Amino acid sequence: PWDQRNQLAHQHAVVVQCTSLGGPSTPFDSVLDAGALDACTVAMDVHTVPGRTRFLRCAAQAGCRTVPGVEMFIEQAIAQALLWYAEGQAAVVEQVMREVAYAHVEDSSEHSERDDTSPSF
Repeated sequence: PWDQRNQLAHQHAVVVQCTSLGGPSTPFDSVLDAGALDACTVAMDVHTVPGRTRFLRCAAQAGCRTVPGVEMFIEQAIAQALLWYAEGQAAVVEQVMREVAYAHVEDSSEHSERDDTSPSF
């Protein structure tokens, strides 16, 4: 339930933010209060713009590993592309997907290199 979201976040190691809050039309909003992510290990946000949402910044300050939306998008695109190409092409497909995605994402300079805290799927 929406009114219990901050309490529920404390009960989970992984929190995925997939609401409209924090996206391009509401970049200063966050789905959770800043302290709600203290127990979280990994925080993921589906938004690709802005690159680092308020949710992800709060999660990083709380010590969580963060996965920005562009990384989720890239990993999904790689998995889809590999359905069409041989597994031996994975490195080439990943390089192309990253170059294309980061060339078109706002705040891409902030994410030109994969964070050490961003897990690979």
